[in-house]
Amino acid sequence: MNLSDLFSMALLMVKELILDFPHISALIVICALIPWGFALVRKISPYDWKRVWKPAFMFSLLSGIIAFFALPQFFHSGLSHLNYITDWLFHIASVASIMVYAWLIAVPALLLWCRRCKV
Repeated sequence: MNLSDLFSMALLMVKELILDFPHISALIVICALIPWGFALVRKISPYDWKRVWKPAFMFSLLSGIIAFFALPQFFHSGLSHLNYITDWLFHIASVASIMVYAWLIAVPALLLWCRRCKV
């Protein structure tokens, strides 16, 4: 099994998720796009964009740590049940996707609501 096979399997899992839960999938995408729309409409200086990267990354990292331990509980399992490499790959991919989503939410939120604060 090579990397392209794993990527194809991941895309098939995302496709199945979208087909099974279309409303939740659309809500997840909309919740990420709306703050970015507001942030891009406002004239925000490049300095503000640069200064939110570190706090957004820290929020993303914290979300990943929480997700690493909480996701197995969500699937009615535990870290001790991750016995196979595919289980670990799915778990790591899930944690990484939560970290990316947290970053996508944190950047515009920090840009919009913390413009005056010293981040």
